[in-house]
Amino acid sequence: IKFAQNESINLVGDAVQTETLSVSQGWNLVGGLTYPVPVSTTVEIPSGTVASHFYGYNQNGYYRSDTIQPGLGYWIKAHAPGELILADTTTALSSPLQFTTLAKTANRVTITDAQNRSAVLNFGKADLPATSMANFELPPPPPPGLFDVRFSSGRDFEVINDDSDREFPIHISSAKYPIAITWELIQKDISATLDIGDRKILLHSSGKIKVHTPLETITLALAGVPNHFSLEQNYPNPFNPRTEILYQLPVQSTVTLEVYNILGQVVTILSKGIYDAGYHVAEWNADGFTSGVYFYRLEATGIQHPRDSFVQVRKMVVIK
Repeated sequence: IKFAQNESINLVGDAVQTETLSVSQGWNLVGGLTYPVPVSTTVEIPSGTVASHFYGYNQNGYYRSDTIQPGLGYWIKAHAPGELILADTTTALSSPLQFTTLAKTANRVTITDAQNRSAVLNFGKADLPATSMANFELPPPPPPGLFDVRFSSGRDFEVINDDSDREFPIHISSAKYPIAITWELIQKDISATLDIGDRKILLHSSGKIKVHTPLETITLALAGVPNHFSLEQNYPNPFNPRTEILYQLPVQSTVTLEVYNILGQVVTILSKGIYDAGYHVAEWNADGFTSGVYFYRLEATGIQHPRDSFVQVRKMVVIK
């Protein structure tokens, strides 16, 4: 029901303490009882009918709900036609809840717009069958003008289960720009980068970045252990005073990452020591250095196999 303005409506009637709801295959919009009903006490007939979480909607978009509140509507997806019994019972809802803990312990990206509306997308590395990913499918997109964030798959959780590379475009609807993107990485055996326009941002530990225009496409790229050495172009470039340098190691290696001036003199060492296989980022703060052209050089040698070695030099520019 759509209203022209905010208003309160009183509903009068007898208390409803139990109800059997018929659901069709696909997405269904259901309501609750007079009193809050924990989702975990909902009964499915037949067992396995439910194919999703219960999703409510507020100013931040869709959210998973563990309680069916009176007077609110919830989206739920069914594998096949069936029934849901809402009552105060100890019988537990089956399939989707087993994935709740997985989502809560996964890596996350949070997108917050200028009106302080936010949505969380989860991602990680997990051995899940493709059929299980249906548990993370979001309900149909809301009408135009309402905030919504999801992967292009329609889900709010994506995984890789091996060392292959995957890209997951992110769709953002009706956001007020600029938007802030924050991230928190919990798993250490995965590489994640955000590709924003022509920028490639390696996500490590936690961080934050702003996007000022909806014209920039945003993609989350996930990968396992890389299969070759690589040294990326620093970003931003030119810069003042900070820049980041990304590099990847296919094996545990001794690493030296140095910065040279135009005379070939080492002006600073950004990385030196033994580093695990994976994706790494080094930051250079050029505050105190003059404007001009500088070079950075990565030398890496595998610990177990010294023949696995790599040397590359790239140029960057400091402008003040």
